[in-house]
Amino acid sequence: MYSRQVKYLDLVLKNNKVPHAFLFYGPDQSAIKTIVQNFVYRINSGIDNSSAFESHPDVMVVKRLEGKKEIGIAQIRALRSFLNQSPFSLVKKAAVIESSENLTEASWNALLKSLE
Repeated sequence: MYSRQVKYLDLVLKNNKVPHAFLFYGPDQSAIKTIVQNFVYRINSGIDNSSAFESHPDVMVVKRLEGKKEIGIAQIRALRSFLNQSPFSLVKKAAVIESSENLTEASWNALLKSLE
């Protein structure tokens, strides 16, 4: 389903031209999650299975907290703080925001400041 996008990621890695951020979006969230995990693994050669992905110290997954309707600004500030630190064991840190449509307006603004 995402073969064209995977080929692009292969090319990015082959040419060693990895940008500072990617946006992965699509209807099949499980396929996208697998693509992201594989991409992060290939960049770093350090995360060897999906069960370790979300618990790795150099990976942060931001998602709605249980019982909350939105991803709050505090979570994005924690993400920004995480990204400002050096990687613990990997070459590149990874941050994943699941269901970004759940970000509040303030969270979006804080995230955009990080990307600038």
